[in-house]
Amino acid sequence: RGAVAHLPFCALTRKGRQKAMNPFHRLEVLWHTLRAEMWRNMPLGVHILEEAGYKHWRMVAERSEGDLPAHMNVVLGPLAALEQAQAALSMTISDDPHCAGCSNQFSASPPSRVVICPRCRNSFHVMCAVKTFLALLPDDVALPTSGTCPVCEAEL
Repeated sequence: RGAVAHLPFCALTRKGRQKAMNPFHRLEVLWHTLRAEMWRNMPLGVHILEEAGYKHWRMVAERSEGDLPAHMNVVLGPLAALEQAQAALSMTISDDPHCAGCSNQFSASPPSRVVICPRCRNSFHVMCAVKTFLALLPDDVALPTSGTCPVCEAEL
């Protein structure tokens, strides 16, 4: 909540509820959320389906201080294009079509969500990486923001 508390349309009512937001407000909340500490290191991207939303996204980006992390892509296009791009990405991540965590093969349909270690270049299903990271966290932390590669032990 702290990442978006400064946005006027995110203010709470007197009863402690959040005001209703239009789709453009939701894009602004997404922009600021993706820049927050918890999310900025995640392998995330944004796929906007409508031209009006994409134009608004660019407007938010231009008037905001700072940028999204370089690894987060923002694209415009139909849902079918997103599915095709994700399938192509998951097949080009690594020469080895298997997860270094569980040894299962990456799937083309539906496309596997894959992360790669920047040091050893091993690929993992996102959930395999998350399980490894969660195993090392204290019980009061719900979402890992970093972790160690289970293969080369590089800090990610």
